[in-house]
Amino acid sequence: MAAQTSGKVPYETLTPYGKKRRTLREHREELRVAVGLLQVAGLYELFEDEVMEINDNHPYWLGYDVDEPDAMDEADDPSTDPMLAVQRATAEERESLARLMVALEGRRRDQDHVEALQMELERARMRAEDLASHLG
Repeated sequence: MAAQTSGKVPYETLTPYGKKRRTLREHREELRVAVGLLQVAGLYELFEDEVMEINDNHPYWLGYDVDEPDAMDEADDPSTDPMLAVQRATAEERESLARLMVALEGRRRDQDHVEALQMELERARMRAEDLASHLG
């Protein structure tokens, strides 16, 4: 892996997706250097022939702007990492669920209190009926 520059996000803090993106970007940088060296040495056609034989296809050329070859390489921008977006959404859903659980627990306690009051009211009615039957 290439040495980190001060502008890069630390590798350890990247998600698996971010690590794959960075590794692919570094591999593309290395491949550009290798292709350049092959062209300078006059070996690029031999390289193409070998790739054709191994892959039964020509080397894949994804292409890039000749004036700016790094234009294809995205930066380590956490805002473009879909795994971070999923992690944020999951955290928000967990917070929402936790708030809902607290509210439901409060409702359950309220319901328990209402049921206790209803039972106490029923007992009071029964005592009132007993008292009325003794007096009457």
